Amino acid sequence: MSSRKFTVSEIKFEAFSHATEDPQKVEKAILNLIPEDSQMNIKIMKSRVEGYYGNPILILKVVIRDKDLIKRVIEYIASRMDSLDKKFLESTFDLRVNKSKNLYMRFDKDDAYSGKLTLSDSSDVIKVTISFSSIRRKDDLIKVCRELGFLPASQIRS
Repeated sequence: MSSRKFTVSEIKFEAFSHATEDPQKVEKAILNLIPEDSQMNIKIMKSRVEGYYGNPILILKVVIRDKDLIKRVIEYIASRMDSLDKKFLESTFDLRVNKSKNLYMRFDKDDAYSGKLTLSDSSDVIKVTISFSSIRRKDDLIKVCRELGFLPASQIRS
């Protein structure tokens, strides 16, 4: 890998608040993925859509592009993920990366509301998209994700 530093250029959070849910609880669940001392700097965008059966859905979205805030959020999320989730992320890594080398993680919305980060593939999640600049190879992305703490430390055998 070249000595060029790969960086995260953007983090997006998105969650749906269905008619049966309290939108403020969904908002709190999203904010629980962000360090408490940075939450006041977050703007949550909201848009209303209609579901397949005419039910109202509120989409809540946060986009972070500030480099310092991105760094704090990355460290916060990585530090709160347990080792099983990091192994799960590693084993499903190919399913969570697109050709632009964006990383997609989905966290259980109820657990996030309670302050716990748990990866989930259910439909009731907070979707987190992490966009990297300058990464073209999957191997580089894996290395960066290990350095950021999203994946378990590599097992180097001598």
